Amino acid sequence: MSASSGLRGTCDVCLHANNEHNTAPCPVPRCRNRWKQCQVTGGCFKRSNNWGRRMCYACKAHPAVRDNLDFGGLRQRDVTRAQKADYQDTGTAGGDTSSGETSESSPAPSDPN
Repeated sequence: MSASSGLRGTCDVCLHANNEHNTAPCPVPRCRNRWKQCQVTGGCFKRSNNWGRRMCYACKAHPAVRDNLDFGGLRQRDVTRAQKADYQDTGTAGGDTSSGETSESSPAPSDPN
């Protein structure tokens, strides 16, 4: 799936254009949070060798639903103001790391010294 989501502005987490992201609503009933995935591969999150897609925002309240997400929705909306405010306050976007990088990355090379 190509990004070109039509979202305006830039992502708070990875600083790529929001148009290069897809979003999905949290599948938990009555949850208003959204998941936001960067479609730029191989340059997202500096100093990373992860060539997979990055989850910039996740639903911190329901992280276990990650496998049930549907990024194919026609109507793309950005994450909620509450999620953005929480990221500004805590520096944690809800991905597997505070930067939002997912665990798909290969392990960092070990230090030979």
